[in-house]
Amino acid sequence: MKKIVKENMFVIFIAFFYFIIGALIPLSGDDWTWAGQTGLDRLSIWFDNYNGRYLGNIIEMLITRFWIIRVIFYTIINTGIFVLIKKIIGEKSFLFNACIMALILAMPIDIYRQTYGWFAGFSNYNVSIFSTLLTIVILKKYTNNKVQPLMQMLFFCLFFLQQLIVEHMTLYNVLLAGFVVVYTLIKKEKVSLLKYNLLVASILGAATMFSNSVYLSIINHTDSYRTIGTTNETLFSKVYHTITQNWMNLVITNNWLINIILSILVTITILKYTKKYTEKKYLIFIPSFLFVFSFWSFFKSVGRINSEFFGKYFLLLESIAAIMFMLLIAIAIFICIEKKETKIELLFYGFSAIICVLPFLILEPLGPRCILSSYIYYILLSGKLASYNTLSLKIEGRFSPALMYGLKLALSAVILTLFLGYSIISYKNLRVSLTRVQDAEYSASNDTLVIKRLPFEQYTQHGSPFPNSVQENTFKQQFNIPKERKIIFVNYTNKVY
Repeated sequence: MKKIVKENMFVIFIAFFYFIIGALIPLSGDDWTWAGQTGLDRLSIWFDNYNGRYLGNIIEMLITRFWIIRVIFYTIINTGIFVLIKKIIGEKSFLFNACIMALILAMPIDIYRQTYGWFAGFSNYNVSIFSTLLTIVILKKYTNNKVQPLMQMLFFCLFFLQQLIVEHMTLYNVLLAGFVVVYTLIKKEKVSLLKYNLLVASILGAATMFSNSVYLSIINHTDSYRTIGTTNETLFSKVYHTITQNWMNLVITNNWLINIILSILVTITILKYTKKYTEKKYLIFIPSFLFVFSFWSFFKSVGRINSEFFGKYFLLLESIAAIMFMLLIAIAIFICIEKKETKIELLFYGFSAIICVLPFLILEPLGPRCILSSYIYYILLSGKLASYNTLSLKIEGRFSPALMYGLKLALSAVILTLFLGYSIISYKNLRVSLTRVQDAEYSASNDTLVIKRLPFEQYTQHGSPFPNSVQENTFKQQFNIPKERKIIFVNYTNKVY
């Protein structure tokens, strides 16, 4: 028992952190809707003409109504994402896995706000990528192992239920299942019952989700929130504008830290290859482009530069550069990774990072929460590429024990600082969230309530609802504010009246 605890001490620490965060994050935005009567009304008609996220909706209702379920589920899913990434990559060193955790914590704040910092986003986007990672682990574990009938039934249930969480991952999971079966046939191997199980369950689950009447409304352009393209522009025009104005930034450019890490790892891979095959020295031009784009993405993200100010041709050039960035990484992997299975796996993670968010080229709305699955696949690609180059072993073998201890201590300090930062931010938001209505200033002359915003609203979604929105109505219901009363939100540091 002591040995198991010692070997998993880092995972236990991460679980403890997520338990604290799950307990501190206040409800916000759609959380108030699901916690109130509106959520029950949607359930009573089985979410008809709302969406086909049947499992995601039920999870959201449970975690917004029962604190203990919320905290436990938040802890299991978010810790599980890290554990599954660790399992897929297959590295056991503390240094390596601490870097993986640091990358998760260092995700762009916009992605964090709409997933880890917002229960409505968490119940759909975190849970969906967790289930997909679990599917990958199951496929890797049982590739050559016979699966017992009871386990087949359990896996079928998992594969089916994961299709009822969020639409773009439902589509991706169907493609994943199809790829697994086709790739097995290409290798001229027997397709196992587990893989057919995955394919059938994925298709049935997708059919169940999209049988909801709302998707016909979306196709007919009668849904007020979600759309497929627009009625006044061509499909090509829609895709072009989405890529240049939003999609490329969210999916590639904004992830500056991952971009720099991938550039370094691809450079190491190319140098390792060209050292063995000197006639392939021309590949050295690839890292030059990767680093130029990576540092542009860093400069743009940190400096908060809006590329639209430079005009449409610059947007087009930037989008082409982002596409080239991913293509050159794929080319480098295809040429320089000699082991076929490793090459396929790396390309799978890289293409999955793009494919899982392809539907948003024509679907709206596209928000940072939709990019979580893509970001996780980037981490998988980075981790597997680092593992291929055995970086953890090389670092630990090259440096002295004292230096390695200092490096591990420094990395632990970074992670602990991020943990404490998120905890303090969540605590401060929760504290204000619980008291701001009773501390609000009321003006009887115009029946107006002036309420302070959360101090760190950038870390949660719609912490203060927009005027005349659905969230404003459910906010009033949640905090027993008369429906006809006007509410005004002011900055946390402002004095009211």
